[in-house]
Amino acid sequence: MIHRYQGLVALAAAIAAATAFAAEIRVQCYSDGNECEVTGDLAKRFEAKNPGTKIIIDKVPYKAVVETLPVQLAAGEGPDIARVTDLGGLNKYYLDITPFLGARTKYWEDNFGPTLKWLRASPADKGIYGMMTQLTVTGLFVNKTLFEQAKVPIPPATATWDDWMEAGKKVAAATKTPFVMAMDRSGPNAVLAMLWPHLPKAAGAKETVTDMVNPRGFLPADRGYWTYTGSLTTPPCSEGVSWIVMTTPIELSGEQLAAFTRLINDNNRPVQKLNGRTILTDAVSIVAANR
Repeated sequence: MIHRYQGLVALAAAIAAATAFAAEIRVQCYSDGNECEVTGDLAKRFEAKNPGTKIIIDKVPYKAVVETLPVQLAAGEGPDIARVTDLGGLNKYYLDITPFLGARTKYWEDNFGPTLKWLRASPADKGIYGMMTQLTVTGLFVNKTLFEQAKVPIPPATATWDDWMEAGKKVAAATKTPFVMAMDRSGPNAVLAMLWPHLPKAAGAKETVTDMVNPRGFLPADRGYWTYTGSLTTPPCSEGVSWIVMTTPIELSGEQLAAFTRLINDNNRPVQKLNGRTILTDAVSIVAANR
């Protein structure tokens, strides 16, 4: 399921210090509804309670938050507050506002406690960096294989959520899948986050990565796998390729996936029949019948 977790985070000391002395605070905001208008109303109320403080709302397209803001922050520039979706991925640029909250810390923990960790760098991180504003579900990742196995047509573009739920229930029942839909809160992949800023801007272009990358980060902690004889996924799809597929997938965020698919589209061959092939695991052999 494609989803967007959205939060306001402090990116510089100006906002935290604003209650102590006058300041100009810049807030970068994108909107797919009335979010920036609501933020603007909150800004006016804050200015009224803190004379001399000026809050400037910079309304930008969502693409600027995803692509331009990380570059600005890496260069030591950017706004004081921003509405972001790459919650944990931008953590190194966040300001921990805990020292400025004082007695209000409990209020934040009581009201935002379950989601504060989404903005943190690790389980050991106890900082408070901002607050969640909303969760927007914008679309679905559909498991076409399960739909095909269940012989259930994929709903058309005009389908409603109720239509998708009805179709999903049929698929789950037919394939004995324990759930119909799921939301993923895993956030961006930390290893890919080191590489994705260096993705080429066009196919065939090359980029140099100077950061040290541990390739173990591309593998899950559970190293169980399936293996079988298959083919290349790109033309001419030559056969005789030994595939090793990890039984536990690694995860990446919707933004990371979108950045990848902008460069490479349809990079996998359609699902093929087993045609009598044997699938092996790291523990036992499974002789699969044709389907």
